[in-house]
Amino acid sequence: MQLNGETIDASEVPVVLGAGNRLHVPISLFNHNQIQAQYNYYVYKGEAQIGVYNDLAGIDMILGQSIYFYYSWDDEGKQVDLQNVVPYLDHNQIMVPLRFVAEILGIHVKWEASSSTVSLVTDVEFKSELLPADEWDAWMAEAPLPADDPDGEPIRAEEIDAYIAQNDLSIVDYTIVSKYAAVALDVSKEKAAMYRIQRQKNGGITQADSYISHEQDEEGLSVSGLGDYIGVGIHEAATEHAIESVLVIYFGREGKIGSTEYETEGRKGFLIPWHKDATSAIVNFYGKDGFIHDIQIY
Repeated sequence: MQLNGETIDASEVPVVLGAGNRLHVPISLFNHNQIQAQYNYYVYKGEAQIGVYNDLAGIDMILGQSIYFYYSWDDEGKQVDLQNVVPYLDHNQIMVPLRFVAEILGIHVKWEASSSTVSLVTDVEFKSELLPADEWDAWMAEAPLPADDPDGEPIRAEEIDAYIAQNDLSIVDYTIVSKYAAVALDVSKEKAAMYRIQRQKNGGITQADSYISHEQDEEGLSVSGLGDYIGVGIHEAATEHAIESVLVIYFGREGKIGSTEYETEGRKGFLIPWHKDATSAIVNFYGKDGFIHDIQIY
């Protein structure tokens, strides 16, 4: 494979005939400093969600599924079914259909039959939007380590604790959800935020740029959701209620499917796993003197 006339080492970025008899490549190819796209990968309700995007466009997909949603930043987007052409895992690498993803991102794809070589070409307009290569490479070194990277050091509770202390964060609970990431609940005086703490490519750890944030309600309580977890926040304004326990009731498409009760034990907040079949939940807070309050989450 060539990118703007330069050969890309096949041992680092293999091009394979994958699902649907289409050429597939590791999604990490699109991090190249002559392309400068980013991608994310996370599991939500049992499905591996994948997104790849640059300053022109983006694509969302689900591992093992043929439905792709693609968009440019100035339109609402479209959905397409590529039938049996699906993203898949190969030796812990996320493999995606080369031509489809590249062309959505604005890259021209050519096949040289005589040499069995695929060539990727970016035009002048595409190149004008890129950072200098050294700046991009430096920035990528601080980016989160891809979930499919086989060689990184697993994230550890000890370093998360140190990161929280060094950055004076108001994290009240966290749980490690994958080899390189943890979900954290940050509860301040008036709002709560959920975000990921992730292993960086340079070996450090950092807070993800995206997060879910909710203001406390009129009773000083909050409920948030991120991935497979619910974050329960008990803020300063709720002190008078002396919250003792929380009951989470889960609902599926046909009604109630389960419930779980948790003791607060004086905590300002904590994480609760989503029920794998739930589409919504009601979180009931119980305090002293008969106080009851509920918040619904979808």
